[in-house]
Amino acid sequence: MSVPLLRSCLDWLCSMLTAVNMGAQTTTPPSDVDLTAAYCLGVVLRQTHAADQMAANFETHDASEQELLRRHQRESQEQLRRVQAYLVPKATSLDLRALSEAQVRGNSDFDALTALTKRAAEDCQPAKGIQLDECAEAKVRASDLWRRLDRCRRLDFLPA
Repeated sequence: MSVPLLRSCLDWLCSMLTAVNMGAQTTTPPSDVDLTAAYCLGVVLRQTHAADQMAANFETHDASEQELLRRHQRESQEQLRRVQAYLVPKATSLDLRALSEAQVRGNSDFDALTALTKRAAEDCQPAKGIQLDECAEAKVRASDLWRRLDRCRRLDFLPA
């Protein structure tokens, strides 16, 4: 995990711990947007970590695949910054238990999507390189799980 990413994760954790220590865990119930942002925080943290690992493990691939991985890393880091910019200022006034539960669901859904992607890739003809073939991609995108996690890629629910 890169140093700026690690620092932003630590900043988030510190604000959550500070809020708990101040007794803020039962103050204001989070809105649907707050809960979705917390869910996406779990997804995007895992996604960013996965992108960093893939980039480190696939250094021997051709230039176009390396560029695809670098772009994925940049997009994940930007999504993480955006979710944190929304949540961190609100963390001290919201019910942290509900936010934490939403984040855990995001982590769990990310794991389930990873498993679904692997199964879809095994069911379809093998793809060349690191990209899914059309068959596997269609199977993954047809799932409810993909639709839930796709909100975290778009982040269109967050205020601009």
